[in-house]
Amino acid sequence: ELKEIEILKEYLPEELSEEEIIKEIDSVISEIPNVSKKDMGKIMKILRDKLSGRVDRKTLSSFVKAKLS
Repeated sequence: ELKEIEILKEYLPEELSEEEIIKEIDSVISEIPNVSKKDMGKIMKILRDKLSGRVDRKTLSSFVKAKLS
């Protein structure tokens, strides 16, 4: 099973670090004027499309919530 996991990891996109995730979130937030918590859905959609497969949605959501708080 461990060999299978290692083989599969070769074909998956590289996961982003926390710093890279925060940088991407900051970039998207800076493009939206007067950003507020109400914009979370819009921000998440942009980030999901941009970072698809490179970050877990739950992780992404928690970082965005923290930034908008």
